[in-house]
Amino acid sequence: MPKRRCQDMQQRIADMWSQPSAFGEEDEPASVYLSIIANRYALVKGAQLIRDELLLAFNKPGYHNKNKSSHSPHLAQCAANLSLPSVLTTCGYTMCGDRICQSRALSQYKSMIAGRFGSMTEGGENKPEFFFATGGGTDSGPTLAHVTVGHALDSAIKKKMYTKNAESCFLCNIDVCTHCGHLEVGPGHSHSFLGNTYDGVGAVYGLAQESVFRDPRPTCGAIVGMISNFNMQNPVHVRLRNDLGEANFNYLKNNDVQADDGSSVRFLIAAAIIAIQGMRNTLDALGPGGELDERGVGHMTAQVQVNNREGFETILYCARATVFNGVITEQGLGTDASKFTAEMVTNKDGVQQVKLIYDGVQDSEALPIVVRTYDMKSESEHADMDTEEGIDVHMRPLSRSASWADMQRAAEEMMADEALDSDSDMSMASSHSVRKRSLQNKLGSRPRSKRGSLAKDQEPMEKSTELVVKTADKEGGIGFYWACVLVSAFYIALLSITIVFFSQGSVAGIQLPFFQTQSMPLRN
Repeated sequence: MPKRRCQDMQQRIADMWSQPSAFGEEDEPASVYLSIIANRYALVKGAQLIRDELLLAFNKPGYHNKNKSSHSPHLAQCAANLSLPSVLTTCGYTMCGDRICQSRALSQYKSMIAGRFGSMTEGGENKPEFFFATGGGTDSGPTLAHVTVGHALDSAIKKKMYTKNAESCFLCNIDVCTHCGHLEVGPGHSHSFLGNTYDGVGAVYGLAQESVFRDPRPTCGAIVGMISNFNMQNPVHVRLRNDLGEANFNYLKNNDVQADDGSSVRFLIAAAIIAIQGMRNTLDALGPGGELDERGVGHMTAQVQVNNREGFETILYCARATVFNGVITEQGLGTDASKFTAEMVTNKDGVQQVKLIYDGVQDSEALPIVVRTYDMKSESEHADMDTEEGIDVHMRPLSRSASWADMQRAAEEMMADEALDSDSDMSMASSHSVRKRSLQNKLGSRPRSKRGSLAKDQEPMEKSTELVVKTADKEGGIGFYWACVLVSAFYIALLSITIVFFSQGSVAGIQLPFFQTQSMPLRN
């Protein structure tokens, strides 16, 4: 691959960050999505956008369709001209699986964002990566990054793109979303929720009335339940609390944060922090974790969908970020719950909506742009990651709250173990020794320490294990011999009974009429 990195992309990223964005304010989904679309089009401006699978007709994956339509000669004309600067794009989206979220905002996302930056099938259908983790956010930032990148960027396609033009890049777009209910209380009304009574306040965020025929319910139930009644045995609670952070968990559990009109917003703040932290976890996997190479660009957002009655949702835009060439850039709300305040504002239609304020910054467009750097993986390391031999299918169990660093350490330990196993395998001279080692593993081979060395207190186990192996081999041979004898005896007995059956026409005194020899009268 060419050593030169995408200079044009560097400039496009700078242009994107010059575009202002508003954060923390409830808004129409279309308005928020258009802001995100403007950022992403800035990242591909002047380049050939590749999202249609037919544009990849230059690649021959080596399979044959039954009707052979995929190999029709005219499809070759669809192939993109890779001598032009090109950007291959994909789109990932996370949201809670609650049915209250499967409404207008999601439909608009599919058509407005996924329809422009997600991959497209040969049949013309959008195929974004959708992940519905309970509570929203991410089940695992590293997994989300790995799957979204891996599904879109085949090694053969990447090689052809990168070698044809030094400015060609890969753009990975991921939107991490959570949701929060919104229940209007209003003057003259009262509502009790989690031991608090709200008399005549504007709204309670964390409750939603899905229909006029239903009672209000906690929304998102996973986030509300995690804060109000944490269950250590519930892995969803553990994951959400880990993303929220201990200090934030204790602060929001003990403080009902309210807006200037008395509206309760603590669960909205929790949903925003979980979305932002999910975005950051994924950014760390894309950049420092090495999922993106020097030509890979990541654009991410964090959002909260506010659920209202009758399918009317708003979006609270929390943060945006890019990752490219050793630099992560981020802007938006932060993740310290104690720095949040809120006020209710009236939109252009006269509707009261919430505005979250972080660290006292009233103008959300003036929130600071934070830059941090990381070390890029070398080109050879990425080449190893792209080969099938470099994929390790033997996963070590990790806790759901394991960090990316924990996963890296576990991977290093596995590599050390496999190197030792490989050396021992090379020293085996016969198939018998291989079979012997396999049986040793089944019976309980010597455990390894974290560095891959053999535990000293298990050394005496070797001789006894060898004795068991020899005994098992001997007993296995004897067992096979007697099995053959028993099977032969069974078939001899069966053959004898069959001969008697057919020769005498009776068995155990029972006459068999179809073997009797008396004559039968003929029919006229």
